[in-house]
Amino acid sequence: MGLKQEISQLQYRKFTDEEIKEIQKFLRYMLIGVKLDQYIKIFNYIENYSSNIYTQRSFKVKELLSFKKLKQILNDGEFKPINLFYSVNTYKTYENSSEENLGFITNILIDIDYKKSFFKNLSKDEFMQMLECEYFGIEIPCPSAIIYTGNNFHITYKIKYPVNATDKAKTLARRIQKEISNKLSCFNADKSVNLTTSTRFIYTRNFKTMNTVSVKIYEDKLYKL
Repeated sequence: MGLKQEISQLQYRKFTDEEIKEIQKFLRYMLIGVKLDQYIKIFNYIENYSSNIYTQRSFKVKELLSFKKLKQILNDGEFKPINLFYSVNTYKTYENSSEENLGFITNILIDIDYKKSFFKNLSKDEFMQMLECEYFGIEIPCPSAIIYTGNNFHITYKIKYPVNATDKAKTLARRIQKEISNKLSCFNADKSVNLTTSTRFIYTRNFKTMNTVSVKIYEDKLYKL
């Protein structure tokens, strides 16, 4: 099957109930302590052969934590299971996803683009093992979760008690994000500090590689800001 045909078929794939349960479980972990009336941004961006697909909507946290509602959101056809993202921090309103509209800081995420580094020939398992053996708990704090994006990695630090996104809190979170990114610079970690960043839904595909997104959770690793 050609890549174009595979992409065309995958766009209409529905998530199974078991997959939605696992997505819900991870969202519950990522959203521990978050107020239910806050908003999370979900969006698709697919660079298609004929035209680009971009779909964005905001949903209340309580909707994403409901199995029935989450299934409806993911399977009603509005979003495709390819390049499907959600914001790791929450917003006060649904209107926009600017930093000024941030409601609470719930996670600090680091984007690692190791495929553009000296270590590009390592497999994803080899790279994860190196991080766990040589970096986590040694050079940087052990993250709450590491997300394989289908090509590279996101590591995220879960804030156990989400913090109101005041200027002071945002400055501190950006400083932490920058410091950890600098420690991982040899892996081409993104040095831009951005609290409006997003990660991918597990069980979706990365358009670039068509690999499946997965996650490893370190359940006891929750942090205070």
